[in-house]
Amino acid sequence: MRIRLGVAAIAVALASSGCAFLANEPPADPSVAFCDAIADYAGAVLDLRSLDEQATIDDYKAAATAVANALAEVVKVGVSSGQAKLSDLETATETLVSTVQDLPQDVPIADIQAQLQQQLTDVAKARASLGLTVCTPSASSAPSPAAS
Repeated sequence: MRIRLGVAAIAVALASSGCAFLANEPPADPSVAFCDAIADYAGAVLDLRSLDEQATIDDYKAAATAVANALAEVVKVGVSSGQAKLSDLETATETLVSTVQDLPQDVPIADIQAQLQQQLTDVAKARASLGLTVCTPSASSAPSPAAS
C-alpha cells in the first residue's frame, strides 16, 4: 500500500510539473510582434484616411495622434526584431502627423483631405515596403498597402 501511495505521489508530482512546463508560453517571435504592430499602424492610418467631411479638425488631430502612437510601437518592436529600415516610414508618418497637428481650426475639411492625400500615399508606400518584405499574409492581418 505504501508503495502504491509513493508511486501515485511521484506520478502526481511529475504530471503537475509537466503541466506547469507545458503551460509556460514560448517567448514571442519578434517578427510576429513587428507584423502585428504594422497591422495596428495600418489600421490607425486607415482610420485617419476614412475621416470624411463630417469630421472636425479635432477628429483629424486625434486620429493623427493614434497614428503617431502606433508608429512608436512599430519602432519599439522593430528595434527588438532587428527591422532597421524604418526611416522611410518614420519620415512619412512624422510629416503627416505634423501637417495634421498644425492645421488651423478654420480650414475647410475638403481642403484638409486634398492636402493630406499625397502624404497618406507616401505613408502607404513606406508601410508597404516594410510589410510586404517582412510580413507574410499568415503572420499579419494587415490590410493591403492600398488600404492604408
